[in-house]
Amino acid sequence: MKTVYESDKRLRVLFASIFLFVVTALSLPALAEHHSASDYPALGVAEFPGLCKYRGHIGKYQCLEVKAKKHRLYSCKGKNLHYSKVKGVKGCYSCPRGYSRYSPTRKMDHKKACTLRQSGKNKYSKAKKIGTLVSKCGKGQFKYKGSCHSCPKKTKRKHVAGLDSGYCKVEKPYRCNKGLTLHKSKPVSVLDRLGSVAGLKHKKYCGIPFNLKQYGKDIIDSDENKAVIVALRNLGKAMSKKNKSTKKKMKRFKKAVKDSRLQDAYDIVVGFDEYDDLKSLLSEPGGSASTVGNAARQFSISLGHVVDVSLGIGASWEWGIALDFSEMKIKKYRSYTNSKGLSAGGDGGVTIGIWKGAFKSGAAQGYVGAVSAGPAGGGAGIWSDYYTPKRSDGSNQPHFVGISITGGVGAGFEIGEYGEVYTEVYKEDSLIEN
Repeated sequence: MKTVYESDKRLRVLFASIFLFVVTALSLPALAEHHSASDYPALGVAEFPGLCKYRGHIGKYQCLEVKAKKHRLYSCKGKNLHYSKVKGVKGCYSCPRGYSRYSPTRKMDHKKACTLRQSGKNKYSKAKKIGTLVSKCGKGQFKYKGSCHSCPKKTKRKHVAGLDSGYCKVEKPYRCNKGLTLHKSKPVSVLDRLGSVAGLKHKKYCGIPFNLKQYGKDIIDSDENKAVIVALRNLGKAMSKKNKSTKKKMKRFKKAVKDSRLQDAYDIVVGFDEYDDLKSLLSEPGGSASTVGNAARQFSISLGHVVDVSLGIGASWEWGIALDFSEMKIKKYRSYTNSKGLSAGGDGGVTIGIWKGAFKSGAAQGYVGAVSAGPAGGGAGIWSDYYTPKRSDGSNQPHFVGISITGGVGAGFEIGEYGEVYTEVYKEDSLIEN
């Protein structure tokens, strides 16, 4: 006779089993997150699994390589011969005339290795060891670690001077799932930075197609930015004038920045009437995702000097101060830009930028267009951040961060250069407005 305690114990075990089953069933959708169409909000149901199981999908890194498929190194030379490993010995076997191999998983010394269908019934027979066993990889295969390997379609053998890795390199058009394109990720190392411009390998995400160059063109051509760009150019021209008074001011400005007398540098900038015009425009009510400035003064203005040298691939160095009105601080910064495009020549001059929010250390990307011709030279850059898979507003695409204007003193040309700028803020002081 069972006790009440034993019955109660069995009930507890039963309820625990039911609870475990329910929890497991509810967790299954989470385990299948890579299969979910919700990963493709703008494309609907996308192909899965593609070449890579966990790469190549929207918001995931690109699929660069896949493991090569392994094949037997040994094969049989002759017709109707079957390779089989019997009692540790590799060999070639043949079925009697009229018979065919019963199953590729059945050893050839099995009494039912070969079969003959006759009058609705199967007859069976052993196979005979015959033929020549050869050590050779098939067409399109390569030898790696004692076995033959092959690469699937849309991939190529990955090797260095004939030394294989056992992996296949995915061709560029197929590194993302159908309908997606490659997006640069935010560079986190010097190698990443060089790779972004020079075309070297670095981490890239797969995402919905996005034309960064057209995005920048639309921003600079928009009516809401025209007045601000004119004000930027006016300040740039005023600070680039070659008269004695302006030259003296800018010489004092450079010295104040160099000596980290940030408030003195700010006082010199305030002396330009064009600066007040720009600041007033940025402080007006309104503001949008593609503009800088608002009544709350969540913006920054950077003013510095730039030296640029380019021939196809270019580089520029910049140093100066940023007036951060969102934090009410003057920040000393230095930055350098890598660029590539149709460019030649070298120039130097004043550079002015307007930026959304606080001015901080970090990286940005954009397109720069410039024409330098002595004092009349100048250039404009539209900058954005990078493709971000887990952005809080739900948009993965790059966001606009600022506009820069350069007043050059050299000679040359730059057309549609792609650039990446890396900025470091290394000193700051309180901003005391006059």
